[in-house]
Amino acid sequence: FFKKDYQSSVTLKSFSNEMMTILDQNELTYKIVENLSAAMELKRISLFVQDEKGDYVLAADCPERLGRGTEHEKKIIRAENDRAFFSWLEQQERVIELEEIEYESQYEAIRPIARRYFSDVQAKICLPLAHQRKLIGIINLGEKADQKPFTHLDIEFLSSFRGQAISALYNALVHHGVQQM
Repeated sequence: FFKKDYQSSVTLKSFSNEMMTILDQNELTYKIVENLSAAMELKRISLFVQDEKGDYVLAADCPERLGRGTEHEKKIIRAENDRAFFSWLEQQERVIELEEIEYESQYEAIRPIARRYFSDVQAKICLPLAHQRKLIGIINLGEKADQKPFTHLDIEFLSSFRGQAISALYNALVHHGVQQM
């Protein structure tokens, strides 16, 4: 381990524990994006959360260029347009790499839709956040600033982080729902 890698790992592990205590959805999504971006030195990261219509709305991104703005200008991914892809994502309990989809024959059926999705969100990796097989959000990671590929250790960490992010986001969504009552 290099010192920088170790420090990033410690920072993200500490944040992984902290995020379970954040109940405000906006604060949580912002901090997830901010901490992952800084620790992994990403050029781009975005987090989409499912809305009441079943579409995915940009909750946070870094740098902020994907289309945040007024309520009518927010970046929205219409799930109905690519239902097969989002249904497939709901079933995945792992980190998804674009490169894997590109080269593995088992992904041939979803490859065109997946390519379009990864291109639209400028990602190389996505972390589907599915709670009880319902996709509640998606974290999309672009390239690293140093252009180096994601390592096996990066993928292992992201897998662990993904599980905690699912629980934290679900708790925040439930808390938001209770507050709306």
